[in-house]
Amino acid sequence: MCSGYKRCLDVAVKGRWHGFSCRECGAFKPLVFDPAELLLDTIACMALIKVAESQSTFKQKPQGGIVRRLQHIMSTDRTTMGFC
Repeated sequence: MCSGYKRCLDVAVKGRWHGFSCRECGAFKPLVFDPAELLLDTIACMALIKVAESQSTFKQKPQGGIVRRLQHIMSTDRTTMGFC
């Protein structure tokens, strides 16, 4: 949960380190979350869970089909996803 994690991880990968830990890092900066971003992430997670729970209805679909299916589910099944 550090704002520098991605940058540090890139250094570790490029350096082919055998391990990577933030445990003793003195440059730790906590991530700052925007409430609107958290809401969007929550909604995206709820949609992903819905897809996982009903995976049998998501058999081989053409490219872009999953988006149309999610839009349909969200428009017809809002009560089970927690929407008002």
